[in-house]
Amino acid sequence: MNFTKTLFIILFSALGFVPSFSQGLEYKKSFEGLASFYGKEFNGKTTANGDVFSNRYYTCAHRTLPFGTLIEIENPRNGRKVIVKVNDRGPFVGERVIDLSREAARKLGLIHHGVSDIKARILKKRKGFDVNTGSMATKSKWPEPTTSRSFHEMLFLNSARKNLVMKI
Repeated sequence: MNFTKTLFIILFSALGFVPSFSQGLEYKKSFEGLASFYGKEFNGKTTANGDVFSNRYYTCAHRTLPFGTLIEIENPRNGRKVIVKVNDRGPFVGERVIDLSREAARKLGLIHHGVSDIKARILKKRKGFDVNTGSMATKSKWPEPTTSRSFHEMLFLNSARKNLVMKI
């Protein structure tokens, strides 16, 4: 019996049927449930991914989603939405599906309720999110590319006389 189990595991492993815990897991694109928020006593403590937690950031805890996953959370009562980044594990109380930072909960209008129903949608894009503002970066930090002619005009054009002035 033991030999048969071992052979079975080896066979399925060789064929690639054993799921990986970090790669290749399929997650639902959206979910609903109860959300709560972190208490003030967690400020400054280390999260499961090694970040220092701050209630001012737009972050959350989820039991299974990979760290860095962006989730758009909506409060169905008032229609407010916010984007948060998974950086911790939890919640481990009751039937809650997500723990939000205090700032994210405040923006959604959940502070007075403590625990509230939410609708969540997992976002595909992971880059360009700012945890300080809770928004996706739309502009590049770098200036737009320019032609060499317009670059020289910007540097050397004297706006008062409308001619090129070069200082040596």
